[in-house]
Amino acid sequence: MGRSLKGVRHLALDLDGTLYLGGRLFPFTLPFLARLKELGLGRTFFTNNSSVSTRGYVEKLNKLGIDADIDDVHSSTCATLEYLRTKRPDISTIRSVFDVPSVMPVILPGTATCIGAVTSAVVPG
Repeated sequence: MGRSLKGVRHLALDLDGTLYLGGRLFPFTLPFLARLKELGLGRTFFTNNSSVSTRGYVEKLNKLGIDADIDDVHSSTCATLEYLRTKRPDISTIRSVFDVPSVMPVILPGTATCIGAVTSAVVPG
């Protein structure tokens, strides 16, 4: 293994603009990912674009020829909600004087798969 990768066991890889651009895979992407596998290095894909669900990213990666499953892809929305679930479990019980949840995620439909802990939404009328 090259000196620059000594001690590295896993890589965090951004998606759009790093492995592909829009719908086009960069020519180096598949050889790079194959080399990681040969070296026994793990990889996880990250995105800060929450307009597409995690499952949507998995489907896109698979169509581009990248082997990935739901556990390989993480978005900023899922990371934020997981942080709130684990570090701030008290938030689910905080209410304002109007009995409206003080934390109410506003999301696009594609990101709803990340919200396992949210059981209801309050929409003021």
